[in-house]
Amino acid sequence: MSNEKSLVPVPHKPANSDFCEPSFYKIVLPDTNIDGVRIPPEFLKHMEEEEEEPSGVATLTVSSGRKWHVKVSKEDNGVVFRDGWKRFCRENSVRITDFLQFTYHGNLQFSVDIFDKTGLRTIRDNSNLN
Repeated sequence: MSNEKSLVPVPHKPANSDFCEPSFYKIVLPDTNIDGVRIPPEFLKHMEEEEEEPSGVATLTVSSGRKWHVKVSKEDNGVVFRDGWKRFCRENSVRITDFLQFTYHGNLQFSVDIFDKTGLRTIRDNSNLN
C-alpha cells in the first residue's frame, strides 16, 4: 500500500450551502480587447437589483484583497467593464491564456480569481511598480 495522498479534489462548500453566488469566466485570448471586457448578456439577470441596465462603478477584488474600481458601461455590444479595466489587467499582469473567474456579490461587487495556463490561481499584484 502506498503512502501517497489521493489527488481527488475536495469540493469547496460555501458557508451557506443553499446559496451559491453567481459567477462567469473569461479566457484571455490574443484577440481579447484589453480596454474592456463584456459581461455575458445572460449574466445580467443576476445584476437586476442594480437597475434594468447596470451601470456605475464596480469593485473588483482579487485574492490578495486588493481592490480596483472599474466603470460598468452600457454600450452597443452590451454591458462592459471599461474605465479602469486596463489598469486592473496591467497591475495584475493578466496574460494571454489566463482564465478569469468573476463572482458576483451584489451591489456591483465582484471577486476575481485569476488562473494561469496551468490551472493554478495566481497572485501577480504589480501595483507597486508604477
